[in-house]
Amino acid sequence: FELMKAILILLFSLFLAPTQANEHEFYLSLTEIVYHQDTNELAISIKIFYDDLQKVVFIEDGVELDANYKDNEKLIEDYLQRHFKLAVNNEAQALTLTSMTKELDALWCNFTTTTSQDIENLEITNSIFVDFIPRQSNIINFYPDAEHTNKVKGLLLNRQKKKGTITYKK
Repeated sequence: FELMKAILILLFSLFLAPTQANEHEFYLSLTEIVYHQDTNELAISIKIFYDDLQKVVFIEDGVELDANYKDNEKLIEDYLQRHFKLAVNNEAQALTLTSMTKELDALWCNFTTTTSQDIENLEITNSIFVDFIPRQSNIINFYPDAEHTNKVKGLLLNRQKKKGTITYKK
């Protein structure tokens, strides 16, 4: 299996190499995490480019995602659950997919989780696309209130740095 995976990576490295026809100017994902203090719920929204997702899922899982993301929700959720992890105060959080929404050539994937404690820090692992797209960067913004009135804290993760911590003090 590992040899087959290595061969797929090698074969598709040319496929993922930028060309004038399919080149993005930037390789980014955007994650917004909103803390609802009254319920201790975190709403997580991850925006990814769908064509990059199709390429990476094919390489990693050997499955072709068709153009209709709704037919592929379970595969997309599985990929994101493997590559996006969240811990609150060093306690891993289970993420629940709530919805997916297409926006032009991107896809918003929305998750929630509820923590049993006040947030002191968020440890985030985000390795979305970074193993197959070297220039991929993953931006994470944390909003400590639902109204977005408090200062945003953030992280920039990539191939060299897949994990980071946001410290939050009320």
